[in-house]
Amino acid sequence: MTKVVRKSSKFNLIVGGIWVGVVILGLAVIVLVSRFNPLPGLAKSKPTETVKPSATAPFPRTPATVTPSPLSPSLAESLVTPSLNPDDMLTPLPPYVKLITPVEFFEASIVIGYSIGGRPLEVYRFGSGPNAYLVIAGIHGGYEANTVALADELISFLSNRPELIPVDATLYILRSLNPDGLVLAYQKEGRPNMRGVDLNRNFPVDWRQTWPKRGCWDYLDLNSGEHEASEPETIALMAFVLEHPVVALVSYHAAAPGFYPAGDPPDPDSVLLARYLSQASGYPYPAVDVGCRMTGSLVDWVAATGAAAVDLELSNHWDTEFETNLKVVLALLHWRQ
Repeated sequence: MTKVVRKSSKFNLIVGGIWVGVVILGLAVIVLVSRFNPLPGLAKSKPTETVKPSATAPFPRTPATVTPSPLSPSLAESLVTPSLNPDDMLTPLPPYVKLITPVEFFEASIVIGYSIGGRPLEVYRFGSGPNAYLVIAGIHGGYEANTVALADELISFLSNRPELIPVDATLYILRSLNPDGLVLAYQKEGRPNMRGVDLNRNFPVDWRQTWPKRGCWDYLDLNSGEHEASEPETIALMAFVLEHPVVALVSYHAAAPGFYPAGDPPDPDSVLLARYLSQASGYPYPAVDVGCRMTGSLVDWVAATGAAAVDLELSNHWDTEFETNLKVVLALLHWRQ
């Protein structure tokens, strides 16, 4: 019995020694691991580096918020504001109408007012000289849609050839004075504005409620407006001309080819302009006299402001006759009273 007890005690001492060794070894391993891979909660913070400013290093900036100032309305915009939604009233242009989107030149188009249907009246400016000239297309809307197509061609061409504008000249092109009528392209119904007014009978020079129809266009029952300058398109153009006095004006029509100077009897300066442009282009002057007595016309009102003014009729209702009319415009820019 005594031998058995001693053997058991010796055995217990050996086992206890082994356990003590295991515990010491485990503690040693923990110390080594913590030295090379500290726990996140016990890791030392890295000291903050002090960065010296560099003359070339970019500095972050908070961009300023810029609120654009509102543009001051022109005289025409203060008088004429759109009143109707055009998309609810007129059908789109037919697919065979090929109009060019004008290219911006120096600046975007100047919106001088709006039609009854809310469409903008757009003027494009070329040059910045003291002698100003104005070319107008589309006073009779869709019935003379080729005049608007011509204006678009001129705008696009001159946008790419600014050197053709003399340094002492400014050219304004109003691409369509009757954009509501233009929607009814190549149709007689597109001649008046949306209220049935012939805009070329609405200006305040010799305005008449009715006018003699002999020799005049008489395929629809049109009117000259409730009173002179009653239409927003008329008011907008008058305001623009008064704000930007011009030396001379050409108003495009179709289709009784030739030049028709302002006035009855004809204004002398307008006659000189018609003769000069006829020689430059080959369009006839005098043109065929159809016997129509104009009342309340655009060119008569412009001539009353002191400028020379002519109507120019294209040869038909389809062609723009671009090359010939480029000669007209370039000659116009060199004309002086």
